[in-house]
Amino acid sequence: MSKIHVAFAAHSMMGHLMPLIPYMEKLLIRGHSVTCFHDIHPKYRKKLLSLGLDAVLSVTCELQDQKIAIVGGGPMYQCILDHYNDPKSIHKCPDVIIYDFFACSAADAADHFGVPAICIFPNAAVTINPSLVMPEDAGIINHVWCLFMDMFEAAGARVALLLRNRNRRKRSLPSLVEQDIWPCRTMKRLTIGCTGLGLEFAHKYMSPLFVMVGPSLPSVQQPLSEYPDLEKWINAQVKPIVYIAFGTMFSYTERTVIILQQQLIESDVSVLWVLPENEQRWLKSIEEHWRIEKFAPQITLLASGKIAAFVSHCGSNSLYESLLNTVPIVACPGFADQPGNAVRLQIAGVGCIAKGGVSGVRQALKKVVTNDSQYQMYKSNAEKLCKILDTHGGVDRAAKLIEDVAKFGYSHMTSKNNTRNSWFRIFVSVLFVVTMIILLTRSD
Repeated sequence: MSKIHVAFAAHSMMGHLMPLIPYMEKLLIRGHSVTCFHDIHPKYRKKLLSLGLDAVLSVTCELQDQKIAIVGGGPMYQCILDHYNDPKSIHKCPDVIIYDFFACSAADAADHFGVPAICIFPNAAVTINPSLVMPEDAGIINHVWCLFMDMFEAAGARVALLLRNRNRRKRSLPSLVEQDIWPCRTMKRLTIGCTGLGLEFAHKYMSPLFVMVGPSLPSVQQPLSEYPDLEKWINAQVKPIVYIAFGTMFSYTERTVIILQQQLIESDVSVLWVLPENEQRWLKSIEEHWRIEKFAPQITLLASGKIAAFVSHCGSNSLYESLLNTVPIVACPGFADQPGNAVRLQIAGVGCIAKGGVSGVRQALKKVVTNDSQYQMYKSNAEKLCKILDTHGGVDRAAKLIEDVAKFGYSHMTSKNNTRNSWFRIFVSVLFVVTMIILLTRSD
């Protein structure tokens, strides 16, 4: 196949750049040229270089307001146009634009140039349902909840569509008929899902435009030996090492730190805890088998074979990094997709949810770490699930799909008659849900 030029666009958070990196790497290996549009902070370019992606051309944008970027606002759109309209630019137009779902203004740039755009999304979205039972085994309360979530998604999609089209009108672009931020049954934008069946629930309504390829990690990883002080501490531990990290968006309170520290003390494990420096002041005195860091090389740690369990907020990156290294997760989910991720990993048998959040960590660790037969079961389940997810094709399938879309587009995959429910049907469904909740509450 003739060589193509692929543009990637990432939101101004490291966790939103990371899922794009394996695809950049694979496309470079296949001989294509890659440009990445990312925030101006030097840490993003530094991350690309540390993973051997010096051949990726970085174009920086000052992405300050994260909220407007989610619905296609901000400077990303103009940044892409300015780059390709620059007479000094080697390429006058990309063949395809791949965008992180929070950087959907890049899709507007693709429409401006008349080239395909592909969204990258971490999970199946429509199957996000914080229920502790499989859908087919659920009772009436769960069915009501699912209906409510469907209606909530439908209403949210219309709000997102209004905001997206408002930004598109400012750019003299035609209106969308469906939002292109998250996958849905009526989606019109091709989306690559960094997930797969086995972790996701099979869903008969999934659009053919949502292609699950399974999770992937960059092939280049920093060895633990590059962190000699940390490596020395890890090798000196005799108790199982539990790694705790809740992501860069999470803010601890004094109460949360106190409760979690007590839970970990009672668990009799070695502790490696990533805790922001200004929040470490709430810790009581710590012993030698504890180590507190403001930053830790997460993938390196999980790949080291030294971590017995990962206490996590269950963000998608953390979930996949842990799963692909077969490290059991104790989930303390927060918001967005985290509760759904936690439910799916528990149902898949690769981790468990700490009931009550941080106050349930001790009991969860007792199940995951100190019970050897349970621990081996979690490891075995993770190994099996990784093999199942691998059947989705991974980065090779994603790269082939990107190449094909650059050449043929994806209009042949789009349903012409697939439309949303009307606002009237949404209103009737919401009314039904509210009525059922009232009746169920009174019956109790």
